[in-house]
Amino acid sequence: MKQYALRLMYLLAIVPISTLFAQDNEKSEHYNLKLAFEFGTNEAGCKFVGHERIRKDNKAFNELFSNRRYSLVTTYFGVKPEFFIMNNRLGFASGLRFTTAKSELVAGMESFLWKAKEDGINTSYYRLNKVSQKSYLFSVPFEMRYFLNNRELPFQTYVKIGASLNYRINSVNYVDFVNATM
Repeated sequence: MKQYALRLMYLLAIVPISTLFAQDNEKSEHYNLKLAFEFGTNEAGCKFVGHERIRKDNKAFNELFSNRRYSLVTTYFGVKPEFFIMNNRLGFASGLRFTTAKSELVAGMESFLWKAKEDGINTSYYRLNKVSQKSYLFSVPFEMRYFLNNRELPFQTYVKIGASLNYRINSVNYVDFVNATM
């Protein structure tokens, strides 16, 4: 099974390259292979649905979930070659991408209570202002784009579908306590 996977990877790598060196009778300018560098950021904010470790009977809980206090920010950069077929209308791209994703839950005006431990009799809570996590990801994106108009035009319209395989390199968690001695 492993040898079939290696052969498939070899074919997927060699076919786009072999078209560059194919012999034509005419002079050929190979515009069907493009190297793209990408950089971007996305931000999302939403209402937090809830978590079983947050105490729900205090004023901060109602404030926390009535406002948009949960956010996720991703920043990425990468490089990906793209190979075009069908008169340069259909493109396939894959490459390497490095992504940082930061999510945080902020209390707002008051702090919120986070359940630390619970036994049969006692429950311990921490009073928190903010909980955040920053993750570093290495990924391989796979994309397919279909251009609705000619690619040589200054403004291009296309439809894109894609997926990404991500590998988390590291994560850092941060908790902002109300009392610094906690």
